[in-house]
Amino acid sequence: MPDLLIEIGTEEIPSSYIPAAVESIGDALRKGLSGARLKTGVLTLLHTHRRMVIHLTDVSATGESVTEDRRGPPARAAFDADGNPTKAALGFARGQGVDPSELKLVETKKGSYVSAAVTVAGESAAAVLGRVLPNALRSTPFPKSMRWTGSDTTFARPIRYLTAILGEEALPLAAAGLTASRETRGHAFLAPEAIPLESANLERYREVLGEHFVMVDPKERRLHILAGIAAAAGDAAAAAVHPGLLSEVIGMAEWPNILTGTIEDEYLELPVEVLETAMRVHLRFFPVVTPDGGMEPRFLAVMDRRKEAADLVREGMERVLCSRLADARFFNGEDRKTRLSDLVPDLDDKSVHRELGSYGDKVRRMESLAGDFLVDATGLDAPVAKVRRAALLCKADLLTEMVGEFPELQGTVGRIYAGRDGEDEAVALAIEDHYRPRGPRDDLPRGPVSLVVALSEKLDNLVSFVSVAGLPSGSSDPFGLRRQALGIIRVTCEKEVSLDLEAALFAAAGTLPGLDAARRGELTEQVLGFVRERFYQWSVDAGLRYDLVRAAMGASAVPFDARSCRRRTEALMKMADEPFFDPLMVVVERTANITRDMGKGVPLDPELLVEEEEQTVGLVLAQVREELDALLLAEDYVTLGRRFAEAFGGPVHAFFEKVFVNVEDPALRANRLALLREVNGLFGGPVADLSKVAKRAGKSAS
Repeated sequence: MPDLLIEIGTEEIPSSYIPAAVESIGDALRKGLSGARLKTGVLTLLHTHRRMVIHLTDVSATGESVTEDRRGPPARAAFDADGNPTKAALGFARGQGVDPSELKLVETKKGSYVSAAVTVAGESAAAVLGRVLPNALRSTPFPKSMRWTGSDTTFARPIRYLTAILGEEALPLAAAGLTASRETRGHAFLAPEAIPLESANLERYREVLGEHFVMVDPKERRLHILAGIAAAAGDAAAAAVHPGLLSEVIGMAEWPNILTGTIEDEYLELPVEVLETAMRVHLRFFPVVTPDGGMEPRFLAVMDRRKEAADLVREGMERVLCSRLADARFFNGEDRKTRLSDLVPDLDDKSVHRELGSYGDKVRRMESLAGDFLVDATGLDAPVAKVRRAALLCKADLLTEMVGEFPELQGTVGRIYAGRDGEDEAVALAIEDHYRPRGPRDDLPRGPVSLVVALSEKLDNLVSFVSVAGLPSGSSDPFGLRRQALGIIRVTCEKEVSLDLEAALFAAAGTLPGLDAARRGELTEQVLGFVRERFYQWSVDAGLRYDLVRAAMGASAVPFDARSCRRRTEALMKMADEPFFDPLMVVVERTANITRDMGKGVPLDPELLVEEEEQTVGLVLAQVREELDALLLAEDYVTLGRRFAEAFGGPVHAFFEKVFVNVEDPALRANRLALLREVNGLFGGPVADLSKVAKRAGKSAS
């Protein structure tokens, strides 16, 4: 069977858009062909910033024919009393293209009906693709799409040509206002002419493009760029390769070659972070960093040209970089005229949100929350004076000329300038770190002061923006509140910081002006539920069992602490494979179910334990309480679960078999409930609500 080659030639598309887009188109074409009963083989996806390529091996030229049984009118309406077909039967047969004599009767739950066996011929690949390709292009996902003259299709950039070949036959498919041909294009500047292709053979296609200065395979471009960097940078090659930038430049050149440019010595006095940002973020150059963290006076860049053009391209790149660094040097000089702390009063003139006041208001809220609550609440060894100082200064760099030119460096510029001004090292570090983590894989804050200030930033963002705009809905999250919640979760879990989140949110809400006690409590509950759901999703995404996460989150006797909840879930994961887990669940569930609605209840009175079985439970409770409390305090949850199950499995089972809890005597009834509550309080309340576990066997829940 022949191969299929589809190429969509476009104007330059941002490199980050392309992988998902070509995957979407390839998946749509393969599903469309399979849905029309055409067989397909191996799917290969290739792309550059000017073309998307879908290649399928072993594609059927025509889909398989199938026979379908189609139901017609009821038998009573299809035949008269003599068994002759009526107009209804004749019309049905004519509509299905069969002779009336070929009709047959089928029995259904609703009675007897006429049926016809109809052969449906398979469509040709060209016909199917002619229908599927336009729809695939129209439904391709892009962060932003556009329209252009002469086309009703939206796409990231205008589509300029289409190539479609099945075997050796060109398919004149129509899409996006264009008709496909067997012609492709070479490099936009080095070989822009149309190139006829003889067939859909993938290797020959790659060879032809290579002859016209196009490396169409992104894997090949990656290896080529890495080899060029290694040859140009020598021992510093590893330091020069930034993964994010590498992925970006792979999608920005069809004929990539590496050149080395020079940085003038006068600019090397700028902070390394400024040099790196100017090169890597703004110009897509690879900085060459020395082992001690300094900057070599050179950069590496990918040019989309032949090697012979390196001198000309280098000259232009160096000129652009020089201009950018000259601006940075000027702004750095201007910023040196003012201390960072002197900018703090001007934060009152910079608005956060029309309903939330200024950045001056924000840093004062953060200073209060961090210094008055979080230092004590987290138990971190963070001097209050340093925490307050860092919170006060953490937004001042927003008013600097350097951050105005390089907004990516907010926080980093503050750390550099704070160090220049003689601020304490922990304070300077916290100014940079209070934004961290910015995403699910970003670095975490470093040091106790940084951790406290980072938590205050995220807690304040959550309560303040939810108070005026509500929780994010759907995919809309204009204030990045999901990211803020995830930041709190990652900081507390991965840095082992214990924090009663409800109390922390209540304290944060207390720094907002104009909130009465009722609104403060309502806001706290609203945001707490939001963060809890983010914790659940984060935990499940990390591979933890969903039901065990819910069980740990359901522990009613402890406040929600993400670090503790994560540890308890991980312990449940280990326990779930142990023989004692089933009896553990039975004891916890039964004691929880019967005491769930009793509230605080009365204290346990050992003198009122009259039945032998309840006396046994009371005796075991007295014997193991101290041991189990110590295991709980040490967070040795697995041993706690094992010892709890060993101690109470038999006695509690016997209790429920022999002792009637809801007796008429109110004192006995209340005391028996108190006994069971005390038992449950050694594991179920502080560790996990095991009624939420999906299965009673120690097997993974599906």
